[in-house]
Amino acid sequence: MSYIEKFYDIVLSKLDPQTIFDELGENSVLLCFEKPNEFCHRFLVAGWLEMNLGIEIDKFGFENDEKVKKNKENLKLQLKVVIESRLERSELC
Repeated sequence: MSYIEKFYDIVLSKLDPQTIFDELGENSVLLCFEKPNEFCHRFLVAGWLEMNLGIEIDKFGFENDEKVKKNKENLKLQLKVVIESRLERSELC
């Protein structure tokens, strides 16, 4: 099982994206201490919010960095695959 699968199963799947977004507030910042083009939880949470709420979360200070954009999209795609597999599994039960 990948880290993304574990993170989704243990953390994200138990949360309501709209509630989290509302509690964070409009001017919140998702902060990460990883280098901009490395794996980070921020991209997973941002991707989860974006997919579930149809919003775009900016990469403040890295809006034009192609490596950061590609990394974010890659993690978001991996998370999407995990979410879809979990939905399929729950529909089979």
